[in-house]
Amino acid sequence: MQRNLRHHLRIPTDFVAHITTRDQRECDAAINNISRTGLMLECDRCILETLTPNALNFAPLRPVCINIRFTLPLGKKDVVEVETEMLVIYTRRLARNAFHVGLQFKELTPEQTHQLEQYIAENKLR
Repeated sequence: MQRNLRHHLRIPTDFVAHITTRDQRECDAAINNISRTGLMLECDRCILETLTPNALNFAPLRPVCINIRFTLPLGKKDVVEVETEMLVIYTRRLARNAFHVGLQFKELTPEQTHQLEQYIAENKLR
């Protein structure tokens, strides 16, 4: 796992992530922003409970591992699909039925890292 890089530039997004948990439950959630080391989801309580079914036992020192898949637009016409494992690092309640979930990439391939860095470079001035 990489060292804590939380201070990296976060790029606002409007992607949808398809998520599969360790026990094969599936859901979709909106990706709010993305950085070199992770992303943040926006979701409701139902999706949060799917991601972290034992929310009372959830702890940052024991992160939940999920599989996530999303498309990343590159350049003006290219789109690449990214599929990787991520760790649920934190959850934050915004309102009664609105949550942010912080995810950290568990391990990216060199190609995925390059694609992510390309996307960030193309969109950091938006």
